[in-house]
Amino acid sequence: MLETSFSYFQTSDGARLRYTYWPSQKSIEHCRGTVVIFQGRGSFIEKFISIACELTRQGFHVWAFDWRGQGLSTRLLKDRRRGYINSYETYLSDFHDLFVDIIAPKSVGPLIILGQSMGSHLALRYLVKHPDSFNAAVLTAPMLDLNTGGYSNRIARFFVRGMCRLGLGHLYVPGHHQYDPSCEPFEGNMLTHDRISFMAHRNFLKKNPNLLIGGVTFGWVNASFDSIAYLNQPEILGHITCPVLTITAGNEVIVDNRHVPKYVSWLPKGDYLNYEGARHQLLSESSFYMQRFWKDFSEFLEKNKKTIIPLNSTKRRLVKPPQFTGMKRVYPTLPNDFNRLEPNR
Repeated sequence: MLETSFSYFQTSDGARLRYTYWPSQKSIEHCRGTVVIFQGRGSFIEKFISIACELTRQGFHVWAFDWRGQGLSTRLLKDRRRGYINSYETYLSDFHDLFVDIIAPKSVGPLIILGQSMGSHLALRYLVKHPDSFNAAVLTAPMLDLNTGGYSNRIARFFVRGMCRLGLGHLYVPGHHQYDPSCEPFEGNMLTHDRISFMAHRNFLKKNPNLLIGGVTFGWVNASFDSIAYLNQPEILGHITCPVLTITAGNEVIVDNRHVPKYVSWLPKGDYLNYEGARHQLLSESSFYMQRFWKDFSEFLEKNKKTIIPLNSTKRRLVKPPQFTGMKRVYPTLPNDFNRLEPNR
């Protein structure tokens, strides 16, 4: 197990993002680059310690952080277990500030995104606006469409938008509630075949209940619909210039996979793989799938090594503050003592 220490970064509007850094286990001359983990909805840094352990063993420096609204970063509702965000622009501007001020100045070698679910979606959004910021991206179980169950996407979006316009964005969507993931059994879960990783994640939640997050709200779903509609266009995804490997789970029930191959075809340098039988959390799957993942990860980087731009290239320009386009950026008002965890004030 890697030794992990956490730090906090304060955003321009007073929110706090928790982040951590794991150095490569190899010498400087054998460092292969820097990986930034973009976690999925409801996740937290601790869930990726085993992934970071393997990456550092392979010679990568690794960064991870909690998105606003989950983990031990600032949450936007007084009921901290409600999955909520006001706009994906908030996620993107938060990460950009963290990246420019903390991650990029301390990175070594090529910069690579490793995304999971919602994090894969946000990785693509970020790469659209900042195509020269990262050298490559490996995206697992990307949230490129929502699974709306028995409702059509159009009807679900109309209903969710109406609820938000009525000022009910803070309420859970039908079927979601303040459940406790730390009490869920492994049998019948829809996330992974691997009991060890499932129980490890559950134990993290039991040890620190502040990591818990329950179901999603109308606000989160509405923001997701808006971001998905903006991203899934050929002229938008066509802005991404770095190589991108997208991997989907064949036994997927959390997100909608049906159009992923089409979206990947719009990427100038997009590769696509599907792991038949795998469940949603591809970075926490059984050894059979993890062995395949690490093989595909290495082959993808080897295949594209000649196209990777050196870190000190003049093509890598970071613009601050970010000027995201396509949707309205929202600045929430956060009181100084709002939803902070007492030990970290």
